Amino acid sequence: MRICSFLPSATEIIYALNADKQLVGVTHECDYPLDAKNKPVVVKGAVNTKDMDSKSIDEIIVKMVREQKDIYIIDDNKLRDADPDIIIAQGLCSVCSPYFKEIDRAKVILNNKPKIVMLDPHNLEEIFDSIIQVGKAIDKEDKAIELVDKLRVRIDYIKQFELEKPNVLALEWLDPLYTAGHWVPDMINIVGNNLISEGSKPSRRLEWDEAFNAEPDIIILMACGFNTDRIVREFSKVRDENWNRLINNKKVYAVDASAYFNRPGPRVVTGIEILAKIIHSDLFADLKVPNNSFKRII
Repeated sequence: MRICSFLPSATEIIYALNADKQLVGVTHECDYPLDAKNKPVVVKGAVNTKDMDSKSIDEIIVKMVREQKDIYIIDDNKLRDADPDIIIAQGLCSVCSPYFKEIDRAKVILNNKPKIVMLDPHNLEEIFDSIIQVGKAIDKEDKAIELVDKLRVRIDYIKQFELEKPNVLALEWLDPLYTAGHWVPDMINIVGNNLISEGSKPSRRLEWDEAFNAEPDIIILMACGFNTDRIVREFSKVRDENWNRLINNKKVYAVDASAYFNRPGPRVVTGIEILAKIIHSDLFADLKVPNNSFKRII
């Protein structure tokens, strides 16, 4: 079996199921585990946003969507060389990863040969379902069930405690403001009280007045595709009078959003553990999380 992943979280699932030797193509964003960066890149972004600020990224993506330009580009030759039997992709967001348009293009390039496995998780439970879905598709169902069981045990450890739940505002973009939607409210509600965004609903634009009126105790910055250090740098650029009003007398944290919050894969459970450390630092002082996975800004 030859597998192409058009989705970073799918790549992570494939590695977690010990099927990486069958993985013959990935996207330019598939960077975990590190070995994934050695796989042939069959899909890349049309624009390099690595050194752009959040406002510039938002403007250029909005413009590309409005003009119906390709956000992702398939490398025809590399995809033909990969010659996959299965392509794993997503139907969740046309901005985050290759979408239906790219899948249709891939089928044309490969003469409709590969089986297409579409993942579409909108909440935490559906992330676990998608792990099982991948396992079934690549003949690793037992391994997938075992993985999900282990992830649930880690969540149950946190759930066993009686927790006071402060109000938490999670922001998926800093300029303009976007709430963190989909599975993030589920993650937060395990250890806190999520504000504004609703579970299973997409992230959405947030006006300042709505953010002010939410009156959060804790603000967590998880800009899509950004790691902790990049979010800290970005916050220092965007901070203005509105931000100062919002963060007044609040605790503000940056997290490694790309690794532990944006991708609907196994590492969202690490994201829940990070939230536990942030919100209940004394209770979960001994809980181990990756280095630089979060940082208090204020």
